[in-house]
Amino acid sequence: MNKLRLTTCISCLTLLAACTTVDDSVGPQSGDALVGNTNPMNPQTGFPNRMDDNRPNPGQRFDMMVGTCSPNTRLGLCRECGPNGLPRTAVDDNNCPPFNCGGLNQYEKVIEDDYVTCYQTMGQPRLNGRCIEPGQCATEEEYCEGVTRVAIDRALIDPCNEMQGCTGTEPPVYNPLAEGTPCNRSGTCENNRLGGTECSVFVPSACRFGMSRNAKFFCEAGEEFGMDFCEFFVEVPGGGRTVCEDFCGELGMTICDQNNAEACCWNNANANDCEHLQGISCRGTPCDNHPDGCTDMICRCYIPDEDDPQ
Repeated sequence: MNKLRLTTCISCLTLLAACTTVDDSVGPQSGDALVGNTNPMNPQTGFPNRMDDNRPNPGQRFDMMVGTCSPNTRLGLCRECGPNGLPRTAVDDNNCPPFNCGGLNQYEKVIEDDYVTCYQTMGQPRLNGRCIEPGQCATEEEYCEGVTRVAIDRALIDPCNEMQGCTGTEPPVYNPLAEGTPCNRSGTCENNRLGGTECSVFVPSACRFGMSRNAKFFCEAGEEFGMDFCEFFVEVPGGGRTVCEDFCGELGMTICDQNNAEACCWNNANANDCEHLQGISCRGTPCDNHPDGCTDMICRCYIPDEDDPQ
């Protein structure tokens, strides 16, 4: 009986010693045991992180990784040390390839009604920098959001202040003509309130004034018979002759319906302005029964509906 008790006691002591050994390995029991233990506790397991484990725990961000570094230093491609001494993903890295984002600073000049507009084709970055994670640069598709076309300048079409440039990589510029310079065949350049010059005679772009050498000068534009019209003083250089029907046709326009007593062609009262003298025929033999037409006259041309800017 005594021998059995002795054996039981020895077994209990052995078990107690084993339990004490396991408890000592779980965690420090005194302040001395904290020496050398610099790893923070893992809130998920209750144990310190391993010194050799540089990987983040599940659900843990990269900038919370274990370890210290010199603040604001580069640690590698797209990796840097933050101000708190912890590694993090860099926003940008000069070792990443440069991205164009679809042709920055490409200019295009477009005529829109009576205005000339300068457009700039621009690429819009989607990211603040070229890094997406430690050790990895973004691709051009990831970095660039896409190409946008933006109007950067718009001006009324005027021969005294023409928009120049706005092509390729050249931005728009203006070089106003001097005051008093002839413009639009019957006007002069005048100073405007913007510090530049503008022509005293404005010609809507839809009138296509520059397309005809027979138009001595522009008279007016307006609306009649439900159509927009442009009126010109017509004088064929060198004493030649024409009729209003042919003149308007050369501009891609039409004449009014004279069969319905619509007047759109006149003799001119003098050689200096658009004063009407009397109505004439727009076709056939309008001037002294001459088969080739008139040497000078007033023609009103109508803009076809498909070309009507309104």
